[in-house]
Amino acid sequence: MHTAVRLGRGRSPLELGFGKMVAFDKGHFNGRRALQKQKKQGLRYHLRKIDIGGFKPADGALLYHRKKKEVGHVTSGVWSPTTKRNIALAEFKAPYGDTITDDLWAEVYVNEEGQWDKRLVKVEFEDKPFLSNPRSRSTPPLPF
Repeated sequence: MHTAVRLGRGRSPLELGFGKMVAFDKGHFNGRRALQKQKKQGLRYHLRKIDIGGFKPADGALLYHRKKKEVGHVTSGVWSPTTKRNIALAEFKAPYGDTITDDLWAEVYVNEEGQWDKRLVKVEFEDKPFLSNPRSRSTPPLPF
């Protein structure tokens, strides 16, 4: 049996954003009824790509709505030197990240000269790929 590393962090394919890869019309498969029930009742969590303000990595940062209510956390975040921005994947408790996407903030801790500083930075949702290189999609490849 496969389990999550942290108790309570197990997620279904629908909650991870793989709903388009689940074919309910192809007949029976293990977990089909559970996924149909979850789809009918609504998802508990949403995994989304986000763009975080500033240049300090926000890995493990907590996410807040209106700077007060905790609504999720950053699962992985990094400053991207290629795109020149702070990108991350974040898990939101429903309905945040799906229907409520405004006024979201990330709590980022920064160590400057031996002092920890807490910053609340704006969170923006990213629906397109973080990086889209036209050269990688063309045949034959475009010149450098």
